[in-house]
Amino acid sequence: MLHHQLLERWYQGYDPLQQSYAITAQWIRKCFSHQVPHMKVLEIGAGTGSCTIPLLEALNVGDHPLLSRYTFTDISAGFFGRARDRLKRWGELIEYVKLDIGEDPTPQGFDVGSYNLVVASYVLHCTTHLDHTMKNVRKLLKDGGKVLFIEITNLLPTSTALFGTLPGWWVSDGPEREDSPTLSEQQWNDVLL
Repeated sequence: MLHHQLLERWYQGYDPLQQSYAITAQWIRKCFSHQVPHMKVLEIGAGTGSCTIPLLEALNVGDHPLLSRYTFTDISAGFFGRARDRLKRWGELIEYVKLDIGEDPTPQGFDVGSYNLVVASYVLHCTTHLDHTMKNVRKLLKDGGKVLFIEITNLLPTSTALFGTLPGWWVSDGPEREDSPTLSEQQWNDVLL
């Protein structure tokens, strides 16, 4: 999927994803960015940067960014080179750091309570234990910080056909995730509360 940027092209060309990124960016711009100027943002599993670009564009007013730091993370540094090329116009605002959100972020070099906003796009379901994952996400938030995540809430044949061939799709644990790592809206609600 990484050959010839196939995964990146899929993320960029799949309309439902692009629509969810646009809605997310709009929410951040209208509802959050002016409340917390110079915010620190961490994106979990940023991968190809497909969600990153609309978010960074939303957090700019002309040439003036509404954030002080954007931490672009992924479980592997393999995407970082391509991401640096795609995101070079934001230069020093972005740092690229490996993060396995399924594990405690503190020993991975992250400070507790450091971020105003944590963004996760189609990545949290890829972790083994969602309760542990959400505990780790919450550790990263400042008081009053927000988590904004985009997730699949129903089993889509296209998602399973595409990503079901990858070993990471099947790392989830628990009977409710036996046939798919995705959760329903009610199951996500239970995990978040």
